[in-house]
Amino acid sequence: MPDGLVRNAGLLRCELTARNAAYASLERLPHTTSYGQTPVVVYRPSDCGRYHGNFISPSYRAILKRPQWRRRLQKSTVRRITPCRNPTAFGANSILP
Repeated sequence: MPDGLVRNAGLLRCELTARNAAYASLERLPHTTSYGQTPVVVYRPSDCGRYHGNFISPSYRAILKRPQWRRRLQKSTVRRITPCRNPTAFGANSILP
């Protein structure tokens, strides 16, 4: 990939990350950020259980009404966010079990 495209992709990633973090804070959505060179926002359900930053509210309510779909939310591997112990082996944004 040419250097210009790599640079543009990196700038876009940073812009999206900044906008996502601003949105999460503005809407007061429960979230955390991953560790890494370019951290990402990781959402979790609200304390009341009615909201989730990854979904618009009507979609999230529809997911919660269907047991099979609801179970899929519990399969998430993004429950624990920890610093990557070996960034060269897993990449800067790795999520360890």
